[in-house]
Amino acid sequence: MKTYPLEGDAEYLPETARFHDTDMRVFITRGLKQFGQKEVALVVKTEGEQMAALTLTFLRTLWLFASRGQLVDAGEITVMRPGQAPFDGFLYAPVHSIETILRGAGLEEDDVLFAVPIRGKEVEMAQRVGNARVLARRGCAFLSLSPLARSSARAGHHTP
Repeated sequence: MKTYPLEGDAEYLPETARFHDTDMRVFITRGLKQFGQKEVALVVKTEGEQMAALTLTFLRTLWLFASRGQLVDAGEITVMRPGQAPFDGFLYAPVHSIETILRGAGLEEDDVLFAVPIRGKEVEMAQRVGNARVLARRGCAFLSLSPLARSSARAGHHTP
């Protein structure tokens, strides 16, 4: 699999996948584990290079925080500064449904977190009542398009 530099000796793997007839781009980090951080997979619709650039900015920010010992895990949330990205934050959940891509990258499910972009009131809701409520609110249509676990425990949050 072709990899691309991210930060330091970290890299990312951009892969295209189809989830229920929708083309998605899967970005998976490699190199965060050296800081004790699970690798992160982010799935976005394949809608132009601007989204890819913003995704890389987010992954670079994750690398920076991991290098400082600020780690995230399933059930946690990252809240972005206003205007920093087209998303207001990210939820983290265990990965499912992209095992083939992970195996091709030499990774196991337990070594990777799935980052879910969230906006607006979803950030407030996740902070108040937990990630599982936000994911449930999005409904089965969203979950059928995303390689997410069906539940996620409430935990802490981080603000870059």
